[in-house]
Amino acid sequence: MSYSDWSFKDPDKKTDKFLAKAEKKKAKKNRRKNRKEIKKARGGFYMSDEWRKLRYRVIRKYKATCMACGRNYKEHAVVIHVDHIKPRSKYPKLELDFNNLQVLCECCNLGKSNTDETDWRATKEQEKERQLIKEIDIATALDDECIDSLPVNF
Repeated sequence: MSYSDWSFKDPDKKTDKFLAKAEKKKAKKNRRKNRKEIKKARGGFYMSDEWRKLRYRVIRKYKATCMACGRNYKEHAVVIHVDHIKPRSKYPKLELDFNNLQVLCECCNLGKSNTDETDWRATKEQEKERQLIKEIDIATALDDECIDSLPVNF
């Protein structure tokens, strides 16, 4: 038998591998714990009474309609978010400022993220124009119903 046929196991190598695995597990556990703490800290704001009251005021004022795409939860079954125009991460002092909030659907808000500071709230002129268009649409729909209800021989 030659020397190469013998297989020697170095107990120190085994211990080093075991310790390395244990350290990796511990580091992974710490990362998870840190993520949970960060989420908890972020969620703490969104669970506060001040935020919930302010959020409710914004949703009522803007009728829970996305200011970017116009969808709402009643007609389109979308999830509605109250968005910080200037993100909390960059402007923490504005987190409870009513004038820094807008209503967006989940899709528009997640697409916006904290990189965009677009204010989708309508100006007074745009709001009047939207209201006028809505009234015209209602009037047109009523006219169509009236025409549809006329007899065929008319």
